[in-house]
Amino acid sequence: MDQMDKIENEIIKSFLTKKSIGEDLEITKDNILRIGLQIAFEMGYRLQLARFRGKVSAHVKNDGTNVTGIDQCIENETRDLIKKAFPQHVIVGEENGGSLEQHQYNWIVDPIDSTNAYMSFENTSSFTLALLKDDEIIMGIVYNPFTGELFYGIDAFRSRLITRINFSNEYMAVNLPFEQVQEDRSFVDIHPRKHSVPIIYKFEQAWADGKIHKVLSTGGSPAFGISSSAKGAIIYISDWESVASPWDLVAATKIVRNAGGDIVDVNGSSIDPFSHQGIFVSAINRKFTDQALEIINR
Repeated sequence: MDQMDKIENEIIKSFLTKKSIGEDLEITKDNILRIGLQIAFEMGYRLQLARFRGKVSAHVKNDGTNVTGIDQCIENETRDLIKKAFPQHVIVGEENGGSLEQHQYNWIVDPIDSTNAYMSFENTSSFTLALLKDDEIIMGIVYNPFTGELFYGIDAFRSRLITRINFSNEYMAVNLPFEQVQEDRSFVDIHPRKHSVPIIYKFEQAWADGKIHKVLSTGGSPAFGISSSAKGAIIYISDWESVASPWDLVAATKIVRNAGGDIVDVNGSSIDPFSHQGIFVSAINRKFTDQALEIINR
């Protein structure tokens, strides 16, 4: 279906009318979803305004990645809104850190996934938010405000995509994956990294041999790339060089798995999104995953 459900409509209305986030709320699925989605829409809006209204300056962190003042501002505002709604919850973020706590509700935020894409005015960065308790991922949200696409998965429910229509104030929503995906055509998106050149070459050769129908190398936010694979048409591949942090893969993993897909390593085993390192393949169709693994492992 392409219609918004009741809660989605309420959230969009609250966002458009600038309704304030609730305070000290009861912990229910509906309240968690309302707060998570409303924060995502609001922070995405602010990311758009900040990039187009002012100069984006950055400095290099100890890990060699860029961070802007906007990253820090968005994370701080997200923390404030979550604490307002759920005062007892733990919050962990890429910019201000924090530690996950057992037996507690833990929110994980990445204010800008792919700051480089954001700074270069590409439309492939995203805001990500996840909620977990006792190692169970309760909710994952990935929002790309520049394409108007918000992906989310919660509890055991089917993942959803809310998308803005022609950048108006109208939205539509659909269950993932898309029903109309052609299952006989494989499209691959390989995250561009210098050490991934051999993998890219393997898939370009497979494309030249007619074994793959299309090879992309989009770049930008890995969380957005993974979430996009939940639509069902794209096989997303990345070679994660360092050990993943919680804010890297957790939210998008929830979305793909709730859509009926998985993220696997080179051996075909499901990854641990909290600590994965190395190549992973994200897809809905297991046949396409196996095809990609065969090419990677040659």
